[in-house]
Amino acid sequence: MLTTRTLARRVCASLLFALVAAPAWATPASDTILPNTTKGYVAVAQAKQFEDRWDTTQLGQLFNDETMRPFVEDFRKQLRDEVGSIERKLGIVWDDIQGVPNGELSLSVIERKNAEAVYALTMDVTGREKEANGLVAAVEKRFAGRGGKRSKLQAGDTKLIVFDVPTNTPNKNQQTVIFVKDNLFCAIDDRAEAEAMLKRFAGNATDNLKSLPAYTVTMNRCQKEAGALQPEARWFVEPFGFVFAERTLRQKARTREQDLVKILYDNGFSAVQGAGGYVNQLVEGHVEFLVRTAVYAPAVKGKENDPLRWNLSMRMMQLPNGPVVEPASWVPRIVASYSALNVNLAAAFDNVGPLFDAIQEHEDAWKNTLEGWSTDPYGPQVDVRKDFIGNLTNRVSVITSYDTPINENSERSVFAIEAKNEAALAKTLEKWMKNERDIKRHVVGQYVIWERSQQAAAQEVEIEGFQTVRSNKATKNDRERVLPNAAVTVALGHLMMASDVGYLTEILGGFAQRDRLASSADYQQLTEALTKLAPGERSGWAFGRGDEEVRPMYELVRQNRMPESKSMMGKLLNNFLTSEADRKAGKPRKQKVDGALLPDFEAVRRYFGPHGRVVRSDPDGWFITGAILNTQAP
Repeated sequence: MLTTRTLARRVCASLLFALVAAPAWATPASDTILPNTTKGYVAVAQAKQFEDRWDTTQLGQLFNDETMRPFVEDFRKQLRDEVGSIERKLGIVWDDIQGVPNGELSLSVIERKNAEAVYALTMDVTGREKEANGLVAAVEKRFAGRGGKRSKLQAGDTKLIVFDVPTNTPNKNQQTVIFVKDNLFCAIDDRAEAEAMLKRFAGNATDNLKSLPAYTVTMNRCQKEAGALQPEARWFVEPFGFVFAERTLRQKARTREQDLVKILYDNGFSAVQGAGGYVNQLVEGHVEFLVRTAVYAPAVKGKENDPLRWNLSMRMMQLPNGPVVEPASWVPRIVASYSALNVNLAAAFDNVGPLFDAIQEHEDAWKNTLEGWSTDPYGPQVDVRKDFIGNLTNRVSVITSYDTPINENSERSVFAIEAKNEAALAKTLEKWMKNERDIKRHVVGQYVIWERSQQAAAQEVEIEGFQTVRSNKATKNDRERVLPNAAVTVALGHLMMASDVGYLTEILGGFAQRDRLASSADYQQLTEALTKLAPGERSGWAFGRGDEEVRPMYELVRQNRMPESKSMMGKLLNNFLTSEADRKAGKPRKQKVDGALLPDFEAVRRYFGPHGRVVRSDPDGWFITGAILNTQAP
């Protein structure tokens, strides 16, 4: 059974898995014996120390709060059902590991060609022989309940404990191997991989994870940025390889009309070869978590001197660095989150074609769409490249908030792009909107807001949980819409697209200097902390108030209405958790945890502090520095 403390650790691992990462490791380090086909890897340097420090953080305190106990107990029951691959393949649950490792603990996903991926777990058990034997006994008992048989083999000077376990495939057994060598406990569900791992203990391997260029680059870059601060945990993932490997672990395949991940991979985004990072807890200066992440996307061979350096639609990802710029004057103090990104819009526009065509499943979809927008007598007759893109700068801002009382439609947002020529942009927008169906024109002071009806918005299709354009079979009167948001205007030096006309009207009403986000104490505190951690120019910046971001989702879970959420995060979560049966029947998923067990949000608000991140573009990728501050920060 999971303890509250263990649950906290698992939640921490799942939330930070794609964002976190560790120090000088005892020999042999896990990355020296794992293969270069490792697609996902997370390691904690000192498991017990990490857990103790986690319990001291505000998030750790949240999961240990007595008011949360009923919900945590219910949640842990569901979590084991949802995340069962490790138990199925290794025979290990996280409770089994309590008190066993005396140093590094790692978990990896390893790709196999034309076969299900395997898990590998390693941990330093120096001085913990009794505890390690207890873990093996627990595995044997668990596998025996599934008809598994235990045997022993000798591989050189190492004893292998092999479990042959029946699977759902007739006449096909799973082989899980456990061995201890040089005080390193290893469990992996593939005998050939186990024997290959044993050979790497010699210390001269050239086919291990540590020899993988993407891994080496990301880890070295994180170490350089961290300086003398040794990380407590580290992680690495080959993004596409991990997704494809993870899919093989599903007991029930999920059907899709389109595979967005495969589409991205085939259209240049395979240039992202790896991402990895470091994480530290309780860093000096009231930083609860410090996360450093390197994304490795080197130039395609032969394009090292090409400014766009990649192929196909990956060339959209031009994020130029620039000086630190504070939020625009219209960004209000009361927001849940604010983010800004420098995007070369011309490059993005010019290279979106291959991706658009692939999604539309039509070779000339983007070309025909552009021609339709500019020449179709029933269309807006706008040259989008010249009249929209040409009148915008590269600075994009996004703010989010929410309305009360909390319901499935509470999330509010504004997406804004800074304008070069506000008057010309407003004229183009009017030309575009005045002939659109289901559009209402509102005059707010000196500004014109174009509101799109919910009926029109509902006609958009979705792929993999993301909203996208209509199919290429649409008629002239049912064309693709370049601006799918509910309300749009040109005002305050920006093209603004908002979730609803009411929120946009509030923004246009203006805010006094004291009500600007840039003037708020928590924003300034976070800015000071991140500027110290990541000085210099950056291509992106984000700020969030943890409590305000969490509250809408928290309240919906508490009302047992999370499956109804219309927020982006809600849609992604619902898309992931909806069963195939419900998907085919067109039914919303059922919430599995009992939200009524949650305490009032005000009882836990204090555990969610402000957070932010700085993104820097490098010649071969990006570097991201993120931090969560303690709510007690001065």
